[in-house]
Amino acid sequence: MPRFQTQPLLDELTAAAEAHVPNVEALQALPDDVLQWKPSPDRWSVAECIEHLNIANRHYVPEIARRIAAAPAAEVDSYKTAFVGNYFATAMHPDRISKRVKTPKMFNPASSTVDAEAAFETHLDHSRQIVDLLAQARQHDLGRIRITSALGNILRFRLGDALRLVVYHNQRHLLQARNVLAEREKVAA
Repeated sequence: MPRFQTQPLLDELTAAAEAHVPNVEALQALPDDVLQWKPSPDRWSVAECIEHLNIANRHYVPEIARRIAAAPAAEVDSYKTAFVGNYFATAMHPDRISKRVKTPKMFNPASSTVDAEAAFETHLDHSRQIVDLLAQARQHDLGRIRITSALGNILRFRLGDALRLVVYHNQRHLLQARNVLAEREKVAA
């Protein structure tokens, strides 16, 4: 399994998480009809992409915050990823967006019409919390703290893998939302 240097990994994830916020704010400024447009009935709109992230982050953000708060400070130079955590984090990496990942039903947006304004506000709040959690993680052992998966207690990730998963997942679906906008522009042209 790969071993990650703690500070460079957290620097990379922090830069990605910080860049995510203004990109989401730019999408938020679009008209509601653009945010609700779907390329086809079985595909997500931009608003649904954001709501999907909210569904996952409603679990991961407070879970990570709780685990970090409960853990003693322990700066460690590196951590070794676990097989399952590395698998999930790597699968979510935005470079792998051409590889479709089947979304479990529990993570599908609730309806075909999402309240875009509320979805974006929630997601921006989560995104800012993720930046804060990445800063807090610098004083902890990324391999020792365990984060329960949103899929249930049977899966647990090391903190470093969970942080990679959350940041990559956000990036992946932001890219998906941009692709939806690009498809809309092609149809409109």
